[in-house]
Amino acid sequence: MEFSGSIESRRNVAETSSILRDFSKVSRCLPGLESYDEEEGEYAARIRLDISEMGNSYLSTLSGRIKAIYENSPEDVISISASGRVAGSSLRIRLTVNLSQKVGGSVAAWTASVDFGILMRIMGEKSLMAVAQSNIDAIMSCITKLLN
Repeated sequence: MEFSGSIESRRNVAETSSILRDFSKVSRCLPGLESYDEEEGEYAARIRLDISEMGNSYLSTLSGRIKAIYENSPEDVISISASGRVAGSSLRIRLTVNLSQKVGGSVAAWTASVDFGILMRIMGEKSLMAVAQSNIDAIMSCITKLLN
């Protein structure tokens, strides 16, 4: 699945990039993040995602572990690769954020490619898309506040 969007910041590109590369700050915006450890630039996280909006009476959360790494990139590009397992299914995420200067601040245009593995078949594309979009909206709202 592909997702994309953009957020505006009152900060310049360098400041925005610095904040978005600081996992301790960004982690506050990740719904369901229970804990994480950092070792040599790799972040290992335990997550518990709320999927109660799907309406399944028997399943309201999915738990898993994900490892993420910031890839080397220029200041105006942030690339993150993550992979792990959620509810026994593999999960892969590739996030790219392109920063550009604008009058009075900067713009962060982002794209995310997510491979949900077998979860796509188990949960169904429509339900999975709704849960993913809800979480993305919460993350972007929080990051917008963080940047402004």
